Amino acid sequence: MRTVKEKVAYLKGMLDGQDKLDEEMSKTLMEKVLSVLDDIADELEYLNDEVDYLLDVQEDMEDHLEAIGEDLASVEEVVFDDEDGCGCHHHNHDDLDVVEMECPNCQEIVAFEEEFLYDDDVEISCPECGTIVFSSDEFNELDEFDEFDEDDDYDYDDDDDQDYDED
Repeated sequence: MRTVKEKVAYLKGMLDGQDKLDEEMSKTLMEKVLSVLDDIADELEYLNDEVDYLLDVQEDMEDHLEAIGEDLASVEEVVFDDEDGCGCHHHNHDDLDVVEMECPNCQEIVAFEEEFLYDDDVEISCPECGTIVFSSDEFNELDEFDEFDEDDDYDYDDDDDQDYDED
């Protein structure tokens, strides 16, 4: 199928090649002009349909973007809108005791809440290198050496009760 421009150029050539237009030639020319106008109308209808489709797609995309924006706002509110900036949303930091330990690998100072010292199955890792700077398992093993039975009587100063052979 020829394009509209090609058809118009053909019609111009027909007119330029004729000195006189008889009735039959005028009728043929008019039919061809109407054919070109019909092609133009079809193209405009197609383009209007395409524009309508694209506007619908754009509206759907805007709706999706708005929904994504609302979801993102919800996530940002949860993650970033904490008054004290820690992201935990559940306690007051004014009364927290903080423990600071130096990473044995990279010497970075790692800070954490003191209450983690007394919890079971806790490991605190260095945020820089990932080395474990505190493990509750190791802490509890050390703590066992410090414990003693308060009902037992220990006399650390009384050396007279024991006989030592000093040779």
